[in-house]
Amino acid sequence: MQKPFQLLFWLLLPAFASAQSSHQPSYQSNYTQKDQNEERVIASLWQQQSPEFTALVYQTYNFASDSLPELLQGVPKNKKPAIVIDIDDTVLRSADYFSNLIDTNDNKNIHRSMAWWSNRTMPALPGAKNFLQQAHNAGVEIFYISGRFNQVKKATLKNLKAMGFPDSNEDHLLFQSAENDTLSKEGKRASIRDKGFHIVMLIGDQLEDLGPATNSSLPQKRHWLYNNQNHLGKNWFYIPNLIYGSWETTVNGNLTRPTREEQHSARLAALNNSYYPDIRESLYAQQSTSAFLWQHASAEADASALQTFNKVDQVTSKVDRTQVSNPAITITLNGSVLEYMPATPSPDDNPDDHYQWFSRLFDNSNLIAGAYEALTNAKNQGYDIFYIADETLSSMGGSDAKEKRQLLAEKLEELGLPDHDDRHIFLASDHCPSGKETCPVEYKTKTLSSGEHDAKKYTLVLQIGNLLKDFELSLDDENNKIVDSQKELFGRQLFLIPCPLHHDSLYQAAGQKLSNTDRKKLSTPEFKKSQAKLRREIAKGSDN
Repeated sequence: MQKPFQLLFWLLLPAFASAQSSHQPSYQSNYTQKDQNEERVIASLWQQQSPEFTALVYQTYNFASDSLPELLQGVPKNKKPAIVIDIDDTVLRSADYFSNLIDTNDNKNIHRSMAWWSNRTMPALPGAKNFLQQAHNAGVEIFYISGRFNQVKKATLKNLKAMGFPDSNEDHLLFQSAENDTLSKEGKRASIRDKGFHIVMLIGDQLEDLGPATNSSLPQKRHWLYNNQNHLGKNWFYIPNLIYGSWETTVNGNLTRPTREEQHSARLAALNNSYYPDIRESLYAQQSTSAFLWQHASAEADASALQTFNKVDQVTSKVDRTQVSNPAITITLNGSVLEYMPATPSPDDNPDDHYQWFSRLFDNSNLIAGAYEALTNAKNQGYDIFYIADETLSSMGGSDAKEKRQLLAEKLEELGLPDHDDRHIFLASDHCPSGKETCPVEYKTKTLSSGEHDAKKYTLVLQIGNLLKDFELSLDDENNKIVDSQKELFGRQLFLIPCPLHHDSLYQAAGQKLSNTDRKKLSTPEFKKSQAKLRREIAKGSDN
């Protein structure tokens, strides 16, 4: 009998085979570099196009900005303060190196990397320049540690200067030689300390940018992360990177120089406990592989959530309770408290026949890392926690609203979360205008401050979600401009948990909002192929 991951591998081959194909796979020589590049489509789409990613980057730099004054107070008098920061996809947007490989048989190599770094001017990530300039003005020296090679140091300096980054000089750039015989990132950080600097902050898109994390296995990496989790959001700051990273090496385990086929088999095995094997649409499954790995089989996803909830804990504990009456927090259930559960395994599927599948996901759903601790601490400080159920979760339990709330309340109680009662659960239909089955979150939050919800007037201190629509933001077709205009709120009043597999975020990133008419076409092969092609074209066209 075939192993499950071998059968799924056959379904992912780009011959657009039906998910019901009965052919026996012969994949050892069939999986090409182009196939592997296709696995990054959803990750590239979300990371380069979604407004949620932009907001998450602003949030990370706001976290760092708000932590800086207190960190500077702890610098020994005989030391000089320093920030150590990565370059690619931390200060400069470099992800299109990989998205440009989509739909080609090219791969990452030293020659291509050298040419890319030498000839490209990469834009700054949002919030990076302003924060580093703020730190520089406060007397902090900025050191850039990168996996780039010394041969491209001058080109990199030119790029950093063009973007206006402080300390853009050779003394503050620590690169590696092409022979890779220089110190590790931890060794380079030690060399900075040896020069009399006190490193107040580490920032990067890989856990290795924050400390000596191991790549040997996922359990070991998570063990290291949880032993150091208190640093996240305090003096370590992580920016999500779903497109590439050390999590890929971790997935490969003990494989030495694995072939593409071995890598892919390892990836499928790593995702066996997620809902990835349930995806019917082979094109979407293939395109979402990297995003699934980051979300379900990496320590990095935990790091990002822990960072957010650590900061939530800091904010709630610092609120002056004498100035705030009846403080409250709202948090989206699906994807912010519970691991994201889509109404269908694939956004290209019709949701009508997936109730049993979703019920199984719900019964086995787990908490997002850090959610329990942050919400419990907030409750102990006198906050009311209000949970907002999306349309999918609000469909659970039949037609009776009371039964739906009871089902959700039982799940919250099972997980030990505070305020697991009917009064603290909002369904999608609650407080909507007459005749509306769903409505924006502000219709619900306004009832908290007005006393309409339960005759008690609350002060909404912060909101936690995984989509921009989880907040009181007026969204339109130019969501990134709205994010830019509201950048000061992220990580201060609005707190995001990354959820790159959320179908709504995917449609936003692709510029697609399916109408009811469109949904009737979802089961046709032609529609699915056109959607897959659209995702691919937008992802690889994210060139800056």
